[in-house]
Amino acid sequence: MIFFKTQEESPRTPWKRLGRYQNSTLRFTPGEDFPAHLEKMIGRPLIMRCFVTLNDVWDYRTGEYTYDYVIGYDRYADDTSMPVYDRDESKLSPYGLTFLQYLRSHAEHADEVCLSIRRYEQEVRCGKLSIETYEKVLEHVLEYYKERVPNICYIECNEPNFYQFGAMRPFEFYQIHKCLYRVVNRLNAKHRYDKPLLLGGPCFAGSNPKENEEFLRLYALDPDPDKRLDFFSAHAYTTDMTIVPKFYDWLKKMLSELNLPDLPVHWNEYGATDFCSPDPKHNQINAALSIEMMITMCDRTDLFIYPWCSYHDPDIQVDRTQYIDFNRATGYLPTFLGQAYIALSKLLDYKLEVQGNLLGKGVVTTDGEKYAVLVTNSTDTPENVRFALTDINKSTVNVKVYTVDALHNNCFIDRTITDLHETDSYDAPVVNGQVEIAQKMDAYGFTLWIVE
Repeated sequence: MIFFKTQEESPRTPWKRLGRYQNSTLRFTPGEDFPAHLEKMIGRPLIMRCFVTLNDVWDYRTGEYTYDYVIGYDRYADDTSMPVYDRDESKLSPYGLTFLQYLRSHAEHADEVCLSIRRYEQEVRCGKLSIETYEKVLEHVLEYYKERVPNICYIECNEPNFYQFGAMRPFEFYQIHKCLYRVVNRLNAKHRYDKPLLLGGPCFAGSNPKENEEFLRLYALDPDPDKRLDFFSAHAYTTDMTIVPKFYDWLKKMLSELNLPDLPVHWNEYGATDFCSPDPKHNQINAALSIEMMITMCDRTDLFIYPWCSYHDPDIQVDRTQYIDFNRATGYLPTFLGQAYIALSKLLDYKLEVQGNLLGKGVVTTDGEKYAVLVTNSTDTPENVRFALTDINKSTVNVKVYTVDALHNNCFIDRTITDLHETDSYDAPVVNGQVEIAQKMDAYGFTLWIVE
């Protein structure tokens, strides 16, 4: 059983808004209306992560730039000398979007944009494309899009060590990182942007300390006085709840050992899945575990976790998408994972300390008038939860319940589920300033209670 109780005159700490750092994708792009819908559901993202594929913008064969390219169209389909990357898994946008439509629509509904750079890494690695040409193209492309989308603020490469992307070892990628910091420095100096560009890295796939340590040591030894690394970016897909906290602690220790600045950490791809799956059950597991991870790490004020992904191809990543539209037949419906971030968005201004065994399984928040309590059962067996809220100066309170599990708020079985719908509502007595609430939670289910 999960049991907890708020402390008498419980200390209040500002609640960190979780789920407001989000990912988009180029491999299965939603319509221009989707970012507005996402903002309506969870609030305005503080950072939206977008991508640009350099080989779609600049054609190495002709030197021509196509800034507003058709997303998913493979102009190199007949070019056997072009590395495959993940081109065979990319699809034309089901909504027919071009790149600028994608980028602008997401940027208009976020405070800031992280632009992740992809492609041409393998050509640089094998010598087919010179590092000088890569840097020239990179600078031209970043300058062009920053001028048109001023809230692009964060720059990084994406998983340059992954075999489908750069397939680079850390020392090979560091040459790309040097290009990146030279370009960012020049553009910032040239334009004196109101929102200057910041550079992250290494953004390696997985969370292998050995690879990340090698990158950090290369950076520490780099004699260039203008080198830069403004934030550390990392990725992990795992059901092991210890990976992220262990890596975070390891990273902070390594930065200190190398006498490097204490960098903020942008964990800008996270999923509680071990592999891509088309099975909705894995979306449910991802949702329950992701809530636990978000709450477990919420006290790390310099850690920002971006779930993967706001919208993705259900044929290959239904376990990781927050929204699904069933081949454009239903509008954007929240999956279990989408419901998890809607629930997190409804938490209130201050976190209350509790006594009991809640740990990362949930959180109690308040705005001084009402309470919002979120608890997840991140196990494969049902779990009873019982909790008490104290210091209530009323004789009764109203309790609204929002449960998400296999039978409730599940768009995979009920395509009328367009939001986090109320599953119960009742009045509860307050006895000696305290209200008690209990519920049996299904496997990989979670519940939000609004008490007022």
